Amino acid sequence: MHIGNNNELVKFFDPITNSTSTLPLPSLKATEPIIRCSKHGWLLISQGSSGHQQLFFLNPFTNERIDLPKVRFLQDGISFSSPPTSSDCMVICYAVFLAYVTLYSIRRGNYSWAYSSAEKKGIHFKSSYSNPVYHQGLFYIMGMNGNLCIHDPGPRRSTKFMSLPRRPCASIRRGHLLESRGKLLSVFTGPVGRFLRVFELKQTTMAWKELHNLEDTMLFLSSTSLLSATSSGVEISGLGNKVFLDRFSGRDGIFYSLATRKFHTFWSGHNSSDWSDTKEYTYSTWIEPNLEKHNEKELQWLTW
Repeated sequence: MHIGNNNELVKFFDPITNSTSTLPLPSLKATEPIIRCSKHGWLLISQGSSGHQQLFFLNPFTNERIDLPKVRFLQDGISFSSPPTSSDCMVICYAVFLAYVTLYSIRRGNYSWAYSSAEKKGIHFKSSYSNPVYHQGLFYIMGMNGNLCIHDPGPRRSTKFMSLPRRPCASIRRGHLLESRGKLLSVFTGPVGRFLRVFELKQTTMAWKELHNLEDTMLFLSSTSLLSATSSGVEISGLGNKVFLDRFSGRDGIFYSLATRKFHTFWSGHNSSDWSDTKEYTYSTWIEPNLEKHNEKELQWLTW
């Protein structure tokens, strides 16, 4: 999905049926919204100048909104741990500098953002501009070379860097991190999509192991969200072992097949070894529909 040019419509694309639809959202008018993250059927949206941003959650299916206290810093990535209506919801954003990483976080019910920083101490950690991933109580931030910054948001709040044994692959254009079936996966793409490779983090050795077959797993990849789903039980066959992208060939969405190692479309017969002839939708996102309605108290970030 992405927000239309007039900021009053959101446009949806279903990659399986290759169909589009729109939904009016007049509450977005004149806000110049930018989608930063999508999880649990909620969008995390920013508006305003980069140094003084207003952040809010929005469910485009129910038009419910939850405003967050303003944050005053530039961020490379942002994410949240659980649905914003949950009492344990926590938002975290980060920025990578030459010698250190800064993190701002806020829990539901809090008025202000908590600040912390961590020195790199000689570890090469360049920002991948990928959103953090909340996994087993910790926030994971992946650097461009596959190294990890791990933040524990618990009472003793700590941050550490993990320099993994080897760089997953060379000539990386973009790196992405996501959770799939309880495991941490990374997806790396090369210049103009000349390669797309998927890795699993082996917790015992803290090393990336390449996956050549996702079996019945489908991955959905964009600059603001990374989702994982299973094709089991879906009436349409042949959906597994694919990575769906926020790119189009004409009006057809494209996907990468780990079986053929090429980019394809379902409907036009397009196939290519790179994505040079496709168009990317900047600040688009994948979203899981969530039709659950909430009461007024649940839609207030601050508790009174």
